[in-house]
Amino acid sequence: MLNKNTGMQIRLYSKYPFPNRQDRKLDTFSLEALEAIEKNQDRPYMREDILKGKNVMRIAVVDTMSAQACVNCHNTRVDTPKKDWKLGDVRGVLEVILPIQNIEIANDKMTNFVLVSLLMSVTLLFVFIYYFSTLQKKHAQILEEKEFYLRKYLLSFNENIIVSRANKDGLITYVSDALCNVSGYSKEELLGKYYTILHHPDMDKETLKELSLCIKEEKEWRGEIKSIKKDGGFYWVKAFVEPEYNYHNKLTGFSSIKHNITALKVKDTFFSNMSHELRTPLNAIIGFVNILKNKISDEEQKSYLEYIGSNSIQLISLVSDILDLSKMESGNFRIDAYEFNAQKELETYVHRFDGLLSSKERHFVYEVSPSIKAIFFSDWLRISQIMSNLLSNAIKFTPAKGEIVLEVSYEDSHLLILVKDNGIGMTQEVQERIFKPFEQADGSTTRSYGGTGLGLSIVDHLVKQMDASLSLVSAEGEGSVFSVSLPIEKRMDIDACHEQEDQISESVSLKGHVLVVEDNKTNQILIRLMLEEFGLKVDIANNGLEALEKYDQDKHNLILMDENMPLMNGIESMKKLHQTYPNIEIPIIALTANAMSGDRERFINEGMHDYLSKPIEEQELLKILRKYL
Repeated sequence: MLNKNTGMQIRLYSKYPFPNRQDRKLDTFSLEALEAIEKNQDRPYMREDILKGKNVMRIAVVDTMSAQACVNCHNTRVDTPKKDWKLGDVRGVLEVILPIQNIEIANDKMTNFVLVSLLMSVTLLFVFIYYFSTLQKKHAQILEEKEFYLRKYLLSFNENIIVSRANKDGLITYVSDALCNVSGYSKEELLGKYYTILHHPDMDKETLKELSLCIKEEKEWRGEIKSIKKDGGFYWVKAFVEPEYNYHNKLTGFSSIKHNITALKVKDTFFSNMSHELRTPLNAIIGFVNILKNKISDEEQKSYLEYIGSNSIQLISLVSDILDLSKMESGNFRIDAYEFNAQKELETYVHRFDGLLSSKERHFVYEVSPSIKAIFFSDWLRISQIMSNLLSNAIKFTPAKGEIVLEVSYEDSHLLILVKDNGIGMTQEVQERIFKPFEQADGSTTRSYGGTGLGLSIVDHLVKQMDASLSLVSAEGEGSVFSVSLPIEKRMDIDACHEQEDQISESVSLKGHVLVVEDNKTNQILIRLMLEEFGLKVDIANNGLEALEKYDQDKHNLILMDENMPLMNGIESMKKLHQTYPNIEIPIIALTANAMSGDRERFINEGMHDYLSKPIEEQELLKILRKYL
């Protein structure tokens, strides 16, 4: 390319010439420029030379693929000498030839001006090329660093996260190192095998059925899976399974990300067993205390029984708090919503609290709004737990002869609970940490007033779980006021007619024959006494297997079924009964010391008609009996 006015020439040449330029001969400078720029792309190559008898300055700079359009053009041309061009590749040399002396130019000033302008243009071109070359290198360095950290992340992911993939036929196509570590299998032993190789034979059949259905319908699935190790041991995982699709939206298989929860499961099993072992003897103590209170006329002896009963209830409350806190911290705490008669539940609840309050010599004021006379839908067990912990806190920090107030009302779709005392109160600093586990005002608080510091932490957890709000107003020496506002659904109001029907039915003696399945001899005696007091006939079975032998379809009207028993547990026995008698319609009630969060829902889902936790409260038992007999 030649500029006739200035004599400047611009040339492009490359080691990869197009076919129509292959015959062009490169002079010495051009060959030297190609070699120099290949060694150092960042520096231009220049020197004086003589062309056609004239002194010239020849300047050569690198010519790169700086735009994707250029790359696409060069790679798609039919006559291109190279088809794998990439952004940043050196395609050749850009050379500028400037005449040093030109006898054809009459005006030297104009010549100098043009020469300077051209030199500045070339310099700017060089700066431009150098800048973008440096920028490209920085981007490449940043990308390399990102790739380095990504590789580290993926390596860590592979070593710590339990991941697997299976094709649409169920054959394993990928497993992470973490899966191999926890299962004991090598990758070679798992790849190509059907994914159920990792399912434990004891895996819950309903869970397996649900998982299989989701896979068949190409849906996501979340749940807990009991898996088997190569050596026959087991481990538990919380799994998320999702379908994978290709670009054409065709199913290619399923991927699974799992989290090892074996330690949590072992912990839950331990706490569940501990709950059962503690509640079983306490059930007998509280039950016999209540029976003796109805048979003894001596007031002094009755007061002793009140002390035994109230302290046993406190122990039950402590056990429940510890177990529930464990559930909450592990993320396995659940709210079980069901219908309940709020007024009746509150009456039963307050009656149960009377003994504890009288033994502590506190004046108790109970105020309930008429708006509570209704059927509500929520978790009454957790609502009563909130009240129990707030009242226990008030009792603990209110001196003898002090006053404790419980107010319950329903307003704007919210259940409102207020617990007020005129006890020792607390400072602002104490209020800020009182809801943390095991926290109290200071060490002297525990020595002076007792307690573990769990109650208010449990309340705080429950309030958050139930989307409620909790407020506290207190000052040192002026008592405390705790207020809870809980969103709750009202199903129906209860009129006076219903109340009258309830009172009439309570006065009628019950009739029926109950099969009690219970392995503890003391509890057998207690339950028999309670049921016979209601006018019912009773048969006893010592375990689930014996229940199958003693059950008489023509005689029994209801079954009270314990869960943890030797030979055969309650759930297995219930399922065997349904297999033996396909048309069985008898109500089967779970009567168990397993009273942790989620147990009620678990028993109902397994097929039990209802649930009673130990220790058995007479009013709760009566309510169940009236409902099903």
